[in-house]
Amino acid sequence: MLKFKESVVGKLTKGLSGLAKQRKVTVIHGTAKFASPKSLSIETKDGIKTLSFDHCIIAAGSQAVKLPGFPWDDPRLMDSTDALLLADMPKRMLIIGGGIIGLEMATVYDALGAKVSVVEFMSQLIPGADPDIVKPLHKRIEKRYEKIYLKTKVTKIEASKVGLKAHFEGEQAPEPQAARVAAGGGSQEARCATEARPAHARRVPERSRDDDPSRRILHVRLESERRQPRLSCHQPCRVRSDRTRH
Repeated sequence: MLKFKESVVGKLTKGLSGLAKQRKVTVIHGTAKFASPKSLSIETKDGIKTLSFDHCIIAAGSQAVKLPGFPWDDPRLMDSTDALLLADMPKRMLIIGGGIIGLEMATVYDALGAKVSVVEFMSQLIPGADPDIVKPLHKRIEKRYEKIYLKTKVTKIEASKVGLKAHFEGEQAPEPQAARVAAGGGSQEARCATEARPAHARRVPERSRDDDPSRRILHVRLESERRQPRLSCHQPCRVRSDRTRH
């Protein structure tokens, strides 16, 4: 199954490269940072390139969340990336975070036969989405999943030979229970924003995909286009433009 997944990912990646070529989009591979409000400095295998632009979209993808205080050295505790590389099928799985990524994992492992439970700190799944849209989804999946806990958080995970025991706190908190545990992810763009901390920006706390306040991420919104932001993102990213100079 993992080989099939990798083959699908490979086909999709090649397909995107082909579409970019057909549309005469220049793709530059490298690590980029803002040199000015209208240009990027890109470190590539062929040296430094400078790219100018009128508008720039930062789309650096997502990054797995590592919740502090959990036994991450135990292979039974997984992040969203590890959960896609499982060599065996767990009988029970606890998903921490009822956001988009958490529910993606829950859907996959429920379909593969695992007994899935989801714990979400906020009052609904996919916090921030329209409740009228989320309610039909909640009603549908709660019939399939072992349990969905809202207004609840995982406070501690204990590792033992027989399994991982999760401890809960909140309105719907159950007794401690053992299961394979997976945690959701957060946006890479947010990480770039928090690392940048521009001098002329208003920092607005917004919810991460999994919406536990202890994992809130920081998005950056510029107060004025007249002020020059000093943003930098040192994560590898793909830049597209038809205006490139060396």
